[in-house]
Amino acid sequence: MLAQLLPGWYVVASLRELSFSKPNALRRFGVDWVLWQHNSKEWVMQPDRCPHRSAKLSLGRIDKNCIQCPFHGFSFSANGDCTFAPELERSAPGLSIPSKKLKLFEGFLWFNHEIADNVPIPWFEDLPGTYRGSEAAVDWNQHYSRCVENQLDYSHVPFVHRKTIGRGQSPSIKVPVEADEKGIRLLVGQSTGKKTDIHFLFPVLWRLKVQGRMMPFIAFCPIDNENTRFYLRTYQSFVTLPIFATLIGWVQRWFSLKILSEDHFVVIGQRPKQVLDATDERLFPSDAAIREYRKRLDRTV
Repeated sequence: MLAQLLPGWYVVASLRELSFSKPNALRRFGVDWVLWQHNSKEWVMQPDRCPHRSAKLSLGRIDKNCIQCPFHGFSFSANGDCTFAPELERSAPGLSIPSKKLKLFEGFLWFNHEIADNVPIPWFEDLPGTYRGSEAAVDWNQHYSRCVENQLDYSHVPFVHRKTIGRGQSPSIKVPVEADEKGIRLLVGQSTGKKTDIHFLFPVLWRLKVQGRMMPFIAFCPIDNENTRFYLRTYQSFVTLPIFATLIGWVQRWFSLKILSEDHFVVIGQRPKQVLDATDERLFPSDAAIREYRKRLDRTV
């Protein structure tokens, strides 16, 4: 599994990018997986490797609520048991694969890493209205911890985003930071009245509230130690008619991708990729949120 992975609920995929009738291949947490839907409702994640001869199960098919290997037809249930071995014409009790049940919540499939299954999935209760038309997925060649830290760093805005959201911003602004077991919060512009609320929920959720009108949202999805997928949405409640909400969502999607692209060229060049390995970095007062994030990583990983 991935290095420096906090215990908690992780987004594995957006439901929008998956086939409901065929196996889905994806790489998450440094492992190649196959995702498929069992009984037309439950989602299962299993290693993308048949234990017989190592063929990719994602190249197979779903048959009788089992995943069938494309190579020799071995079938495996949602629990990972081999329910049918063709040459035996019966099940093979000694053959099995690990299996993980996923939870569907807010349009994402979630994976439970090292916590009790009854622990609630974290979420921002103040997300408004709809994200219609705004969802996007972007992959970066960088460890997820560096990607998270970029979104907790307000002092880079006047420089990296000087032509967009950082125009006119002061790099010396003082930003109060609150941290607890659930997450980290940055309260920007409290003294000027132009309030911006940046909120991060452990281990991988982020949202930005600007005057309460729209809320950009990110779920960070660790692919492996070298790569991360961003799931982007922008929630809004001021346009409710579906066709216009979709149009607004498209504009918000374009803008979110533009802002993220400005960060991209800087963040992918940071070394070492895993932040706990960056022992020679010297943090300043403006890095208070990053300091809190690293303390949590260091304490729990």
